[in-house]
Amino acid sequence: MRRGLLFFAFFGIILLAACSRTQPEEIEPTPTEQQLITDTPQIVSPTATVETGYPAPEFPTIPPPYPVGDPSPEPTLEIIDLEAVLDNLTPGLGAVTGVLLDNKQPRPNAIIYLADVIPDDEGIERVASYDRSSSPRSNTDSLGRFVFANIPPGRYGLILDTVISAYLLHFPNEDLPLLFTVEADDLEDIGELDYDNLPMP
Repeated sequence: MRRGLLFFAFFGIILLAACSRTQPEEIEPTPTEQQLITDTPQIVSPTATVETGYPAPEFPTIPPPYPVGDPSPEPTLEIIDLEAVLDNLTPGLGAVTGVLLDNKQPRPNAIIYLADVIPDDEGIERVASYDRSSSPRSNTDSLGRFVFANIPPGRYGLILDTVISAYLLHFPNEDLPLLFTVEADDLEDIGELDYDNLPMP
């Protein structure tokens, strides 16, 4: 009987000792090289090239209208041929010509209209009238020459049109309006009109 008790007591002590042993600490496995590459945050440079699934579109290079550094060419104004104008003059009509100068220099590409002179009730010439849509118009050439062809006989004046305003031309250095008469089958040559300061841009 005593032996049986001793056996159970010894077995109980061994069982308690086995249960009271501490559990061994878990050892984390050493990460592999692939894990280090995957788990480490990647820093991307702002200048890095990011590849996408589509190629970037290609745009054609458009050349400038003029070579860089070269100014745009000046327009070439054809010189008026007076002989050709007179040869094509309609019978019964006349022509007017003159040269516009600014400080003795030709004034090219100026817009000049032919204005009708309208007298008042007493026959005094006080008004010169023109219409941009219907009055005869001429542009001065590179020499400053203007010409009006196939003009009905009558009294006329010259209007210098700067688009934003218009001026009735006077005789140079005089305070008198430039008025003249056009006769049938004749050329009225006004000559050179040299002004000190033309009201042009």
